[in-house]
Amino acid sequence: MVLNKTDAGASDTAFPRWSVGTIEKKPEEAKLMVRVCCAIGAADGNFDDTEKQIVRDICAELGLNPKDFNLV
Repeated sequence: MVLNKTDAGASDTAFPRWSVGTIEKKPEEAKLMVRVCCAIGAADGNFDDTEKQIVRDICAELGLNPKDFNLV
């Protein structure tokens, strides 16, 4: 898995944006990464809308449906 940090513009959220590399070509690994992101977001007992939006953005970049991860 390769993640490359991209520069956030002034209009972006305070969170860094990531560009997903080779993982998008490996569907099972991509799904696992999204599940791990969901688990991290929920680790404090509050998977809030901002965290969910970040994971939805990751889904979009990976070509995955956020509904499959209860993110909608």
